[in-house]
Amino acid sequence: METSEDEEAKRKEAEKAAKKAKKGLSEQEKDCEVAFTLQETDTQTLLLIPGVYVGGDKEEEFAATEKANKAYQALQEKKISSDTYIDRGS
Repeated sequence: METSEDEEAKRKEAEKAAKKAKKGLSEQEKDCEVAFTLQETDTQTLLLIPGVYVGGDKEEEFAATEKANKAYQALQEKKISSDTYIDRGS
């Protein structure tokens, strides 16, 4: 009694034999015209990080954002020469 595994193995072997028997294209297939249509695909966004805008009408939020921006700029300036591999705090 054959199992489904035996049938699957026979099917795979038949497919391999068919692929081996057909090498390349026939003369009729070589002479056949083929038409290609090239077109662009839609743009897909993988990462979207929206910017943050703080209006000038709320003074405390604006001041907090300005303070955070200045601290970040100071950190960037300290890290410019970080390739010296000196052990120090940041």
